[in-house]
Amino acid sequence: MKRNLFNLTLFTLIVTFFISCTSAEPKKEDNTTENEAVQEDAPEEELTFFESHQLHYFDADRSEDIAISHENFLRFLAKTLELSEETRFAETEVINDPAGYMYLQTIAEDDLAKYKIHIGLTDIPEKGYPNLRLKDKLCACTSSDCNEDGCVPMLNNGECVCSDCGTDCLKTSVAVKYSADMFR
Repeated sequence: MKRNLFNLTLFTLIVTFFISCTSAEPKKEDNTTENEAVQEDAPEEELTFFESHQLHYFDADRSEDIAISHENFLRFLAKTLELSEETRFAETEVINDPAGYMYLQTIAEDDLAKYKIHIGLTDIPEKGYPNLRLKDKLCACTSSDCNEDGCVPMLNNGECVCSDCGTDCLKTSVAVKYSADMFR
């Protein structure tokens, strides 16, 4: 009899324990699994410009738009601006200015200077969004002692202008006629 009473008490304790453990878990209002809930709460990763757009240049000799990769674009900038091999490039992004102009901004630096580079962009109507074409004007501003807000390039009605930074800010304006060699 004592053994049965012991077993009954033990059984009651075990059942009580399991009931209290399951009621302590938060109840879900919907039918999503725990993994789905975690995925919904996770912030979306932002795509880079080259992951979300296809960049082109217009090859006048061939009369067609040619798609280029991020690496090809950086090679083009390094060749056009005669940047050193030690130049490090930051992320490239699309900027829409208040006047309605769209341009690609790239920031680069080496041991001597920081380069802020803008190049105009335009839509390619026959290819549709997110295909964009490089315009034929590149504006770069180079400095060694400017603050973040200074020496910023702007394409103002086709003219390259660099904002003031209180120290030397070298402006480089390049009219570009694209060819495949510029991207190799």
